[in-house]
Amino acid sequence: MSISTQAPFGRAPKIKKAIRTPIALSPEEFETANNYAASQQRSRSSFMRSMYLRGLDDFLRSLSTT
Repeated sequence: MSISTQAPFGRAPKIKKAIRTPIALSPEEFETANNYAASQQRSRSSFMRSMYLRGLDDFLRSLSTT
């Protein structure tokens, strides 16, 4: 299973029935996320979702190799 995490050109379409999910970050992690999101001209939410999807994809790949 591969999940696309490429940054879209322009604004990403809204996810229908999205569930807002808070995530606990240290101040340093929060600032890092802000900086990377800004460097990619994305919202922090969009950046965090892409990181989650990348991690999920990696996790699922690791399960299939065991």
